[in-house]
This record gives sequence, C-alpha cells and structure tokens, in this order.
Amino acid sequence: MKDVSESASLSKLFLTVGEVAVRFGISQKSVYRLLDRGLLQSSGALRRKMIPAASIEKFIEASLKGGVR
Repeated sequence: MKDVSESASLSKLFLTVGEVAVRFGISQKSVYRLLDRGLLQSSGALRRKMIPAASIEKFIEASLKGGVR
C-alpha cells in the first residue's frame, strides 16, 4: 500500500484544468485555449485532462522570456 504522503506528492505531479485555472486566476475555458494552442500539454489517459506540473513550469518560463504569444 502506498504511503499517504507519497500519494499526495504524486497527485501534485498532475493538475486538473480547474486547479490550473485557479492557480493562474483565469477561467477553465482559458486553460482549454492554452491547451488547444499547444502552450500547455495534457494527458488524456484518464477521463479528464490532467496537466503535468512540468508543462506548467515550461509555460511560465517561456512567458517570462517573452516566448509565449
């Protein structure tokens, strides 16, 4: 059986569209637009889109460098 803290840390490797929207202070529709434009990546392996934390970090780095349009 997995340790509770291990499960909690694994769950933060991926975020839902709603969680990303809250973190960025934008609507879920805007998150879907970012996904459609390829600015964020998602996994469709589950019933709902899950966005890897690494994809969010890449997006933030690119936007700070002026690479996101």
